Amino acid sequence: MDQTEIDRVRAEYAERVKGPGKFEGEPACVAYYFDRMLDGGQDETIYEGEDPCDIFIVSDEDRAIFGADLPYAIAIWQDNSGFCCSRFFDDAAELDAARAECEAQDDSADE
Repeated sequence: MDQTEIDRVRAEYAERVKGPGKFEGEPACVAYYFDRMLDGGQDETIYEGEDPCDIFIVSDEDRAIFGADLPYAIAIWQDNSGFCCSRFFDDAAELDAARAECEAQDDSADE
């Protein structure tokens, strides 16, 4: 991806998160990952109860588009009102802890 394409993608997603709507209050990269999720591009899907949460491991290309300060991974999901939400993970250990937390909630719900 050349710089012109990077600038175009960055501007497109920055525009999508402006103002009220599905991505209100979220950084531009969340709208980008949401589109990737719709195309099946997530790295993993975990469930909190019945609700899916899609995990994306941030790539060097993603950092070229949205900045070097992106975390290790990003989780996105939709709330009951249809708004997109996100959680950022600084490293693999933090992501693993979140996975374990979801699994523990599922196990306790099954009892």
